[in-house]
This record gives sequence, structure tokens and C-alpha cells, in this order.
Amino acid sequence: MNVEITPIDEYFAKFSWVLRNNPSLWEYMDSDAPVPATLESETLYLKNAAIDSKNPMFAILADNEFAGYVMLKNVAYGAAELSYCIMRQDLWGLGIMSKATMLALRYAYGCLKLDLVYLYINPQNIASYRNAINKHFVRVGSSFIKPEVERLEMTRTGWEKVLK
Repeated sequence: MNVEITPIDEYFAKFSWVLRNNPSLWEYMDSDAPVPATLESETLYLKNAAIDSKNPMFAILADNEFAGYVMLKNVAYGAAELSYCIMRQDLWGLGIMSKATMLALRYAYGCLKLDLVYLYINPQNIASYRNAINKHFVRVGSSFIKPEVERLEMTRTGWEKVLK
């Protein structure tokens, strides 16, 4: 399956707003967008996301169809938080997130020249946690706000090892 990421804009709202209302997506993570979503709320959310340079967000396309998103949040001082979600359940478990994560990391370390990418994951979200561990993210602690959620990090040196 061909996987690409492309900068998100309001065009993708027509695909994502219905998917965002699936409670299974938010069992182990929070949504930055309003939930429940309407076409109008999703369009506004993605329109604002498209112009937010501190939080670059990308649509994940699998064989040219919208599958979900990947985002680098709070880009500052050489670091950013990675957030991702395959919103279409029919595409879960097909390796799409693995490929999209690699593309986002290439952007983070290559284009943005970051030194650190981190993410917060509930280990009960097995597929998401496995994806991070397989990319050589390292567990460094727990969230202060949600102790059941772990913080994992990858430095530029760690990324260079992934590329070898």
C-alpha cells in the first residue's frame, strides 16, 4: 500500500468529520478537535490547523485516500510532540501508521531540523505503542497529568540510528 503525508487543509474535513465521531478512536487518547464533530467544526479546525506553523499537521493518504493524520505539536526550541491517528478502522493493522510515522520523522529531523521528538501514549493502545517502540522511541517517564500515559522520546542521534 502506498502511503504519503500531505499538509492538511479544510478539504479533508469532508472525510474526517464523520470518522472523528467514532468513540473507538478516543479510547486511549484525546482529540484536539471538537468531539462530537460536525462538518462545520471540522472544516474550521482543519482550516486553522493548516496555517499553524507551530503545529504542522498532515493528512495521511493510503493509496491516495484519506486515512488519518499525523501532527508535530508545539514545535519550539528544537523539539516537538508527535501525535498520530489512523481514523479509518478498516485500515487498522495494515502498517500505514508505521510508514506515516517514518515520513513525519523525516520531516521533523530533515526539514524542521529538530533535535527531539516525543510522544505520549497509553501502553494499552498496543498498536500505537508498538509503532513507537519499533521506531526506537525510548520510554522516559509518565505524563504528569495522566499517569497511565507514558512519555517516549527520540533524539536526533536516535533518528540517525534508525536510518542506518
